[in-house]
Parts: sequence; C-alpha cells; structure tokens
Amino acid sequence: MGYRVNAAAEFEFFLFEETAHSVRERIYRNLRNLTPGFFGYSMLRSGVHAEFYRDLIELSRRMNFPLEGLHTETGPGVIEAAIEYCDALAAAGSCCAV
Repeated sequence: MGYRVNAAAEFEFFLFEETAHSVRERIYRNLRNLTPGFFGYSMLRSGVHAEFYRDLIELSRRMNFPLEGLHTETGPGVIEAAIEYCDALAAAGSCCAV
C-alpha cells in the first residue's frame, strides 16, 4: 500500500552535581541539581553546559540513537532528550540508521 511507519521517543530525566559517594553520604536526599530553578527550553542553561551537551549528542550518535533535540525542561535539573525518528521496527530496538 506504500505506507511506512516511523516512530520516536523522548526521555526526560534529572541530572545532579553529585558523585557515587556524595549521593550515599546524603542518603539520596537533598541532591544538588545540575541546573537550579525552572528554566524550560533555556538557551542560557544549555550554553553553560555546552560541552556536556555536545558530548551527550556525540555519544548518542556513536551508540546509534541520534538525538533530534536536547534541552532543559521545566524543573530543577530536568533535561529532555528527543531521539530522532526512524523506522518503527528499528526504533523499537533503539537502533535507528544514521
């Protein structure tokens, strides 16, 4: 019939300025967020951590799940990563063709 199904996913997650040791010392409470405050889609926050963003985008390409978007979300330390769309079967296996 000529139809093709594409799919994508996005993940929202928290980033903290902690180490494996500091989270245990704090008993997983009152952790320091990577970015303070509520700054959804903030260019300033992305710019401050530009090297980390570049590294994460490059890592996603090497691991075969290229990111279409990466930015802060509304909430302290919240990041959104949108994976590029691709064939639905490939997306289900998290291996989009680059």
